[in-house]
Amino acid sequence: MARTIDPVFTKTGIWYDYFSGDSLDVTNVHTPLNFDISEYRIYTSVKLPAPEIITAPQALDISITGNITVGETLNGNYTFFDLNGDPEGTSTYQWYKGSYENGAAKKP
Repeated sequence: MARTIDPVFTKTGIWYDYFSGDSLDVTNVHTPLNFDISEYRIYTSVKLPAPEIITAPQALDISITGNITVGETLNGNYTFFDLNGDPEGTSTYQWYKGSYENGAAKKP
């Protein structure tokens, strides 16, 4: 859901989106801008080098198959995605049964 805001720029002229580098020609400091919920932008009146944005990798389309029984093997499948292009690496997991939410009194 989009919403319109009054950016109240401090002056007219060319402004730059810090993250994308896109320019905006501001002729009215109160020109409305549309933003999605939770979207934000940082504008500067001087073009700056784009920052290196480091993001966490994501596991998408996750599925787990197998018998959920003690001693049985479960197989997990997912699609690995990393915006920064970092390699996936190797992950191994072991499931435990515990008496407490925080993992105390866990048993393999």
